[in-house]
Amino acid sequence: MSIPTIPGYDIQRELGQGGFGKVYLGKDKISGGLVAIKFLKDENPKSLNDLVNEIQLIDSFDHPNIVKYRTHIQNGESLCFVMDYCDKGSLYNAMGSASLEKKVEWIITTTKTIAQLHDRGVYHNDLKPGNLLINKSGTLKISDFGCANLSWGTRVFLPPEMLIDQYPSHDDPRRDIYALGVTLLELITGNNPFSGLSNEQIFQKHLAGNIIPEEIPQWLQEVILKAIHRIPELRFQNASDFAEAMSAKHVPSVLNRRKLIAGNISQKITKLITQKKWVKASGLVEEGLQNYHDDVSIFKAAGSYYLNRNQVAKAQQIFLKALSLNPRIDVQKELGICQLELGNYPQAISLINDHLSRSGLDKEAYNSLIRCYYETSRYEYAIQLCDQLLANKDLKFRFLYNNRLICKILMGVREFSEFKNSINPFIAYNLALLQPQSEFYNDDKGPNLKSKLLFQEVRHESLKDDMNRFWLDNLDRNNQREVTKAIATVGRTGYHNDIEFGNTKVSRKHAVIINQKNDLWIYDLNSTGIWVDGIRVKNRAPLLYNTKIEFNGFFGRFIYSLDKVV
Repeated sequence: MSIPTIPGYDIQRELGQGGFGKVYLGKDKISGGLVAIKFLKDENPKSLNDLVNEIQLIDSFDHPNIVKYRTHIQNGESLCFVMDYCDKGSLYNAMGSASLEKKVEWIITTTKTIAQLHDRGVYHNDLKPGNLLINKSGTLKISDFGCANLSWGTRVFLPPEMLIDQYPSHDDPRRDIYALGVTLLELITGNNPFSGLSNEQIFQKHLAGNIIPEEIPQWLQEVILKAIHRIPELRFQNASDFAEAMSAKHVPSVLNRRKLIAGNISQKITKLITQKKWVKASGLVEEGLQNYHDDVSIFKAAGSYYLNRNQVAKAQQIFLKALSLNPRIDVQKELGICQLELGNYPQAISLINDHLSRSGLDKEAYNSLIRCYYETSRYEYAIQLCDQLLANKDLKFRFLYNNRLICKILMGVREFSEFKNSINPFIAYNLALLQPQSEFYNDDKGPNLKSKLLFQEVRHESLKDDMNRFWLDNLDRNNQREVTKAIATVGRTGYHNDIEFGNTKVSRKHAVIINQKNDLWIYDLNSTGIWVDGIRVKNRAPLLYNTKIEFNGFFGRFIYSLDKVV
C-alpha cells in the first residue's frame, strides 16, 4: 500500500488507524522534529468544517494534557491534521509494566482535564486507552478530540443506554465518565469486561453486577461501579466528582443540602397537586422556580402543576427545560399531553406511545391516546383500545365507559340500554343530548353534536352528584343561581340548562361546569364566548373561589361552598 505525501513532511510509517482514518509518523523537513499526521476519510464538508472548528477551540485551551494540533492541510480531496507525536504510544502499550498507583494517577489526570473541557462545553465521546497517549517525558496526553464525534464511539466503551437505543445527547458528561470508568477497569485487569459480548449481553452483565474482580481494592471497586453505573443518574454527574473520589479513595455519600431542599419542595408541590390545593401549590412553584432554577425535580413538579391548571404553553416550556437539564428524564407523557392540548396530534401520539413503551400501566397516558383518536375522528381505534383495557377486570378504568360511549355515538349508534343504571354524570350528560327533545339528536339539525359531547379525563374519574354547592352571582341582572349537580349546564332559557339566560347572545348549550371538590372546571361548548378573569377560554379552564366569569356580555362571580371545599 502506498504511503501518502504532503508538502513539508516526510512520511515515515503508519502508526495506526481507526474509524476516522489513518495516522502516520511524519518528520518535519525543516526542523527535523517528529509529528503524528492524521488523514481523515470522512469527506462530508459539514462534518469536516465542524471538526476544524472544534479542534481550533480545543487547541485554544493550550492544555498540557491534550495533544496539540499544529496545523491542518488540505491534501487533494482529503483533510489531514499535523499533531504532536507521543513517542511512548497509548496506554495499551504502557499499562503492562505500570503499577496500580500509576494507572489510577493516569485516570485522575485524564478526568481532571476532561472536567475542565466539560466546563467549556467540549465533550470527547470516545475515551479509551488507545486515545490516551504518553509522550517522551512521560506526560499523559488525550488525543482524538473532534474525530471521536464523527462516529458514535467504540462499542465496548459505550454506556448501556446507548446499547438499547436510548441515545443520549453528544453533550452529556456522563458518557465520558462511563468510558473513563471502563478504561480504568481495563487498565487494572488487562481486559475489557465487555469485549466479545453482544449489546444485550453487556446490558445483562450490568444487571448481574459481576463486572469487577474481587481482588481489586474495595475503595476502587466502589469508585468504578459508580462511574459505570447502568443508570446515568446514579453515576458521577460530573468529571470533577469522579476525580475527587479517586484522589480521596472514597465515594462520598450523596448529601447535597440544596438538592435536599429542592427535592422537599418538589415533593410538597406534587402532594398539593394530588390534594388539589392549587393556591398553596402555586406559591411553592413560584418559590421553587425562583430559587432552584437548575433543579430537575422542581421543573418536573412545576410543569405538572401548570399542565394541571391548563397552562399548556407554560407547562411545555418547563418540561423542555427539565429535559435540557437532564436528557434522560421521563417527561414524554407530559410533553405528549401538551401537544394534545395544542392540537398537534401526531406528535402527541408519538410521545405518548414512547412513554407507554416504558411504562405499561398509566391511566392518564392511555386515556390521552384515546383522546387523540377521538379528536382526529378515528373512533374505531379509540373503541378498540377502550375494549382492550376494559377486558382486564383487574384494572379500574371506569372513565373509559364514557369515552367509549361518545365514540359510538359519533359513529351513529343510538341504543345504549347497557348504561341505563349508570351513575356516571358524564354518561348521563352525554346520553341526555340524544333525547328526542334535544336539538342535538340529529346531526343534520342544530349545532355539531361533537362540540357538545364531553370526554372524561382521569382527574374526574370519581365525579358524583354529591359534590360542592356553588353559586353564580349577579348573572342576568342580579339573579343568584345555586347549583349542586356534578355537571351543570349553562345556556339559553328553554334548552334544559341548570343556569339559564334569556338572551340570544348566549348559546343554547353554552358551557358546562364540572363540579368536583377542589377541582372545578368550566368547559366551553363551542359557544359565542366565555372569559374567566378576563382571559378567553379555549376548550376548558379551571375555576377558583371568587372567579369572575363572562358569558358573552353577561358577567358573574363564581362562588362555591367553603364548608365543603378546602
